[in-house]
Amino acid sequence: MSSLVNKGMKIWLAVIAAVVVYAVIVSAFDSTPQPVRDAKSALYLEYRNIYQQSVCDSLELENTWYILCHPSELAAGGLFEVHFSDIDSHSYELSAANGKGQQHAEIFKDLQVILNKTSIIHPSDVMMVFKTEIEG
Repeated sequence: MSSLVNKGMKIWLAVIAAVVVYAVIVSAFDSTPQPVRDAKSALYLEYRNIYQQSVCDSLELENTWYILCHPSELAAGGLFEVHFSDIDSHSYELSAANGKGQQHAEIFKDLQVILNKTSIIHPSDVMMVFKTEIEG
């Protein structure tokens, strides 16, 4: 019995080690700037209270980063533009780029979002790119 427990423990530790190694490798090849990753995490924490199964995706268009938080499998939701000056810092500003983003930002508890700021690219153009990536 004891050898069976030891074998199970070794397998469990090997699985945990594999997951940690995978996470480190994936994050090493992620070219998303740190401020965008931080903003995406902060938005996800707010959106888990809005959509039952929320997802936040990011993309860069014309040197501007956007984050769309939406229900799983549907490319419709709050669109945000991420503003930052240093890609290695954790400092950023978010502006709501569409009406749903503005509506949701008003009920966020722990996140400040700039409202009514003109986006660099028209929100409908950004949404079309997200829609293609998410829904195919």
